[in-house]
Amino acid sequence: MYARVASAPGRVGLICTASSTVAPSQTLLAAHAQSAARDIPTESVLCATAFDALASGRHDLHDRLVCEAAAELAPRIDRIVLAQASLAQLAEPLAEQLGLPVFASPELLVQEVVARLRDSA
Repeated sequence: MYARVASAPGRVGLICTASSTVAPSQTLLAAHAQSAARDIPTESVLCATAFDALASGRHDLHDRLVCEAAAELAPRIDRIVLAQASLAQLAEPLAEQLGLPVFASPELLVQEVVARLRDSA
């Protein structure tokens, strides 16, 4: 899923709202970076308060907290990965707001599945 992200140079910001997502996402990104023969510096941000807001039905608060975390991270990175499907709707607004490429996992996952299916055929 992260092959496209790992193929470009620069620093990656990884945003997660569930603690269970951080380590697997970091591992997957590192594996793709290694496959691309790249050293990809990554900074991960866990925005657990956004997860709590979403779980309590406060979607606006969730989105605001994630956007604030992304804005704080932006000066130190070259692109952002939103590691969970619940963040996907923020990809385009964040890209416009921050002037950085923002990748969302659902779109990347579908691209990865399609590529793997083609490779196995």
